[in-house]
Amino acid sequence: LLPASAFSTRRPPPATSNNNNAIRYRYSQSQLPPLFSSKNYNSNNKDDTDNLLEKARKLRQEVSAIESSKAEIQQQKDAKQKLRQAEEEEARVRQGELRMRYSVDVPILKDMGEEVMERVDFPPRLKGGEF
Repeated sequence: LLPASAFSTRRPPPATSNNNNAIRYRYSQSQLPPLFSSKNYNSNNKDDTDNLLEKARKLRQEVSAIESSKAEIQQQKDAKQKLRQAEEEEARVRQGELRMRYSVDVPILKDMGEEVMERVDFPPRLKGGEF
């Protein structure tokens, strides 16, 4: 019978006079898995590829979901901003109408003898401006 070490595919330790180097070499070699053995490489390669493709598909779906939610949020913000702008414009129009109701153009004589029409505002007599 042959010892189990006779069938080992690992290289023998380098020939050195220092025994510590041989121990370190054996320890480091025992920690490494066999690289690219035909059995592991062929069977795992297809599985790894399929797994990576599946992960990529899931990541693309997540990205598209995030982008669509960002677009929805931006649309909601835009709608709120348009509504706020419309309300502000409506308030300005009401304020302008109220000013026009309680103001009048009056001719005013200036220093050089020229007459200029200026708008003069009067406060309403009743609160709320209603009669």
